[in-house]
Amino acid sequence: MAGNISLTGLTSNINWTNLINDMLNAKKASTITPLENKKSNYQAKLSAYQSFNSLLLSLKNYIEDNKLDKTSGYNIYKYNLTSSNTNITPEDVIGISLSTEANIGNYSIEVTSLAQAEKIASDAQTSKTTALGLSGTITVNSKEIAIETEDTLQSIASKINSASAGVTASILSISDTEHRLTLESQSEGAEGISLIDGSNILKTLGILDGLDQKKNIITAGADASLNIDGYTISSSSNTVANAISGVTLTLKKTNTGEPIKLAITEDQSAISGKVSAMVSSINSILSYIKTQNTYSGEGSTSSPLMGDINLQMVRNNINDVVFQEVEGNSTYTTASSIGLTFSKDGTLSLNTTTFSDALSANRTEVINVLTQLGDTLKTNMNVYVNPFTGTLSQVEKSINETITSIDKRIDELNERFDRQMVELEKKYNSLELLISSSNLMKNWLTQQIDYMKKSNS
Repeated sequence: MAGNISLTGLTSNINWTNLINDMLNAKKASTITPLENKKSNYQAKLSAYQSFNSLLLSLKNYIEDNKLDKTSGYNIYKYNLTSSNTNITPEDVIGISLSTEANIGNYSIEVTSLAQAEKIASDAQTSKTTALGLSGTITVNSKEIAIETEDTLQSIASKINSASAGVTASILSISDTEHRLTLESQSEGAEGISLIDGSNILKTLGILDGLDQKKNIITAGADASLNIDGYTISSSSNTVANAISGVTLTLKKTNTGEPIKLAITEDQSAISGKVSAMVSSINSILSYIKTQNTYSGEGSTSSPLMGDINLQMVRNNINDVVFQEVEGNSTYTTASSIGLTFSKDGTLSLNTTTFSDALSANRTEVINVLTQLGDTLKTNMNVYVNPFTGTLSQVEKSINETITSIDKRIDELNERFDRQMVELEKKYNSLELLISSSNLMKNWLTQQIDYMKKSNS
């Protein structure tokens, strides 16, 4: 590569390589260095925009993920289980899970029986690994299973398990010569296991009798039964999801004659926590904008996005949404009226006492304020962060294109300087040869003159 070989004149004693490098470095300083500085500035801006974009996207995603732009996002409830009998631990009897479809209410619950899965067995077989010589089909919970003459008790169990019929088959070995195939339903309920004996295989094994009835019942399938506010409800499972709207009951034990009280109330603390987390996300944005627009003093380098119009617009959008009025509300008409206010340092804060009082006084209006706040913020943030049409996305794309263009120009200049180095090396090499030739001629002429002088004397 040009410039790697040191070119020092043997005759002139001039370091042509250093001379060439000094010349080209001077040209690079006036052409490439400004471009590299410009590229560094653009890279700093790009990084700053990406950080800003990340903060806006985080706020938008938090609102979407927690449905803070919808009423359902604030349907958060808590429950309390109590019993008048101090010997009963309510949580040992019933498990509770609440969804956003729940509502405030009080219920009396008594579990009178639990659902159980059916389990049956075959007659005793002398071996679990000897071919049974049975062939045909059996149907377990609508899943048809082919049985072949070489199948053993063990392989039949494996085939049933592989059929995904909702039944678990296993072998119970009472002794070396007494083995039983057991079938247990994977779901509770009185319906139990459905069996169809296509080739008398189940009868031969003693799972069904001559009337196609289950023969060896270990555990009968049973539905659960419970009373809620005096009404009897039957369930094929110990998980009861449809009795109380938005409430899933998990039945664990019976408490006949000792009803448990279930109280469902709004979880204002959890709602406040959601709003506080949104406020924290907003403050991260406001703090970033403030940092970018803070002048550190004489001699310091200004922030990459100082005075940027996009940062100013986002801050204005946040300010506007806090003070905008909600149509249809009469008491709580703005976010500030429910406890969301700006502090002296420019950050947003939530007065939890004001918020809780407002939520208790007029839940509907408070939720109207919050959903409008969430929806407006999400919409405004999307204007900037949308990966296809977002303002910041377009700005970042433009900066990347500019950086690519600068890189291309730098590469072009470097290639040109490489060519110039080759040309200069050739030129100065020729000059060195010319100097050498001139010195030879000078020496020859000097010798001739000296010779002529000696001859004349």
